[in-house]
Amino acid sequence: MATEKASDDKAYAQLRYMQNVYSQHHELIEEQIATYSLSLDSMRKGVQFLNDSKQADKKKTLISIGGGAYVEALFPDIRSALVYVGAGYLVERSVAEAKAIVEDNKNKQEEMLKKLDAERRKLQSELISISYRIETMQQQQV
Repeated sequence: MATEKASDDKAYAQLRYMQNVYSQHHELIEEQIATYSLSLDSMRKGVQFLNDSKQADKKKTLISIGGGAYVEALFPDIRSALVYVGAGYLVERSVAEAKAIVEDNKNKQEEMLKKLDAERRKLQSELISISYRIETMQQQQV
């Protein structure tokens, strides 16, 4: 009887540990999803601006300078754009090439978000299962 109780206590402790680890992992994934979502939103805005760049010529446009601040800018003629290609490098490309690079990066971000969301859903399912098993063990102890 005592060994059965010790075995139950050990199983209960393992479940609690797993619940804690999965919860922390879930929180980390939630943070990553939020970060990727912000980045993706920025890329979508970049693609939209590049799509509209012909209409922006010789018109005033609001440009984000970060931190929720914007400046009004006049674009005399948009022929090229500096595009981030990774590892801290910016390259100058034509508007069409810049748009293609940003679109490619956007697609990669969207794919990563899908993977993170799938992992988040899997963790949620595991957490529900563990919580149910913990609850069942607690009810059996009463």
